[in-house]
Amino acid sequence: MDDTNPSSYDAEIQEAIDKATHACQMASGNVPEPLHWGAWIYSDAHPAMGGGVGGFVWFESRDEMLAFLHAHLAFLDPSIDGRADAFDLHNACKSVVDAARSDSLPLRVAITRLNHLVRGLSVIKWWGRMEDLLTGEEAFPCEMRCRFRQAPKEGIYDAPPIDEADEEDFMNFLRTID
Repeated sequence: MDDTNPSSYDAEIQEAIDKATHACQMASGNVPEPLHWGAWIYSDAHPAMGGGVGGFVWFESRDEMLAFLHAHLAFLDPSIDGRADAFDLHNACKSVVDAARSDSLPLRVAITRLNHLVRGLSVIKWWGRMEDLLTGEEAFPCEMRCRFRQAPKEGIYDAPPIDEADEEDFMNFLRTID
């Protein structure tokens, strides 16, 4: 990075945004298996701008998911191009992901720290294995199953697991929500 040449800095940010966009498009098209890891990430746009758009990204392993976040999280929202501290933010995100990768930072703490860092750009609403969405009892998996079944939100914690017969339809549903 050339700090003395603003146009070089802008070009490097745009290149990082383009790479992140491409990587996100590739990962969002993946079809997950029950043991694959994924994350639901959305743009943290201001409500006056219509709020953020989100989606799932899927990977074969936890390490691949963390590698994606390590390389691209700070650049997933193109509005970072207006920030003079874009690469400092990127390095801070990489540091948190490195700690999660080495298991010196629990994933539940890492997601909170990352969301704090990228506030105003992106939000990682959830990350985990596909099987967690199919059977998990945490709020996000239950919410996804309720939305799939078009069940009332007040019954969110009564969302039974997705059975094998509905698995393919549920995975298709996950690709369509924002």
